[in-house]
Amino acid sequence: AGGGAHSQNGAGGETQELATRNAVRTHILAGEVDRAVAACEATFPELLAARPLAKAYLYCQEYIEMVRGKRRTEAVDFARRVLAPLLYPSAPQTDEGGAAREYVQMVIGLLAYPDPEDSPLSDLIQPAHRKQVADIVNTAMLEASGQDGKSALQRLLEQLIVSHDTLRQLQGGRGEVLNLNDYFAQK
Repeated sequence: AGGGAHSQNGAGGETQELATRNAVRTHILAGEVDRAVAACEATFPELLAARPLAKAYLYCQEYIEMVRGKRRTEAVDFARRVLAPLLYPSAPQTDEGGAAREYVQMVIGLLAYPDPEDSPLSDLIQPAHRKQVADIVNTAMLEASGQDGKSALQRLLEQLIVSHDTLRQLQGGRGEVLNLNDYFAQK
């Protein structure tokens, strides 16, 4: 899908992409989503069209920032103009597109609560959610430039889990189930 500057400009493109990824992350973490969108579109022009989940998370974060800032009228207008088309895409739905649609439906519900910070959707307002959005968008940018969106540690943990599950299956389902949370809690 949409190749970024890396595929066209070699090392200089990689430097530009790294700078863009850092800028996008910084803007998202600061709640400056409009600036993150502009930076992303400048270096990865096809990214948001090709990656519905990244697009949904990014635009929903802009909506969340409006709700956080108590700009309800602006949020309603934004939902109509930008988020509603994400609910009813013209292209056939992929698994990623379906997940994007479900996410948009959930996020739009923030306005149903007079105090979103004390609602069942309050996690969306928390700073940790900004980090999640930044990670999703960063992964999409990495993959768009032909790089692996997962770190070496993520790949290693996936391999560990698959290996452990395979070993349990070979032993007829006997043995302890691998639970990394329990493992790290002991350390």
